[in-house]
Amino acid sequence: MSNDWIFEVLGDLRLFALSNDMPEFAGKLEEAMRAGRRESSRLRESDPYDQMDAPQLAQRMRPN
Repeated sequence: MSNDWIFEVLGDLRLFALSNDMPEFAGKLEEAMRAGRRESSRLRESDPYDQMDAPQLAQRMRPN
């Protein structure tokens, strides 16, 4: 299941910080986004279920 929505939220917060003269906050958000993308990528590589969307995962988990 994808967690990409969190990167959209962080990106929106970063734009808010840049628009409101908060460069340190914007930098920390950028740092958080980079760290999150690295970890998300690493987890996707090791977890085959993470590649599935919600309906696929539900089908896979359904008892026979």
